[in-house]
Amino acid sequence: FKYLPLDHKKSEIRLLTLIPSSDPCGPIHCSLNHASLDDEPPFEALSYVWGPTNPTHDIFIDGTKFVVGPNLHAALRGLRQRKKPRTVWADAICINQQDKSDQAYQVPLMGRLYTVARTTVIWFGESNEEVDALAAYLSTHGSGRSLV
Repeated sequence: FKYLPLDHKKSEIRLLTLIPSSDPCGPIHCSLNHASLDDEPPFEALSYVWGPTNPTHDIFIDGTKFVVGPNLHAALRGLRQRKKPRTVWADAICINQQDKSDQAYQVPLMGRLYTVARTTVIWFGESNEEVDALAAYLSTHGSGRSLV
C-alpha cells in the first residue's frame, strides 16, 4: 500500500471511509482520503487497544490489500454499517506506521483531531461478559454520551 504525502500547511490528516456491506462477515472495503482539520471534516475518531498483532486480517483500501491486527479488524467490522458509509480516523491506518516523519507530523495533531471529531468511538472489544458489564455500567453512569 502506498501512502500519499499530507499537506502540513493545511493541517491535513487521512480519513478512512468504510464502505457499507449487508454481509457482516464479508471483507472490509474502504477508501483513504485526505482532509484538512481546518475544515472540520465530519468523522469519528476511533480509540481502541492495538493488542496482539496476530492473527492478521486483510482489509482493502482503495482496492489494495492492507493488513491489520485482530482488534482493529474487529472494530472496523463492528463499525461498518449496512447501508451508509462511515468515516473514521484510526491511527494504525491513517498514520503511515512505516514513516517516522509522518508519525512525527501527525502525533502532535492528535489532541486537535480528537477535539474536531464529531464523536470518539471507544472500542472495548467484541462482546463478552466484561465488555457487556462495562457497557451496562456506562449506560447508567455515563456522562450523557451515547454508546456505539
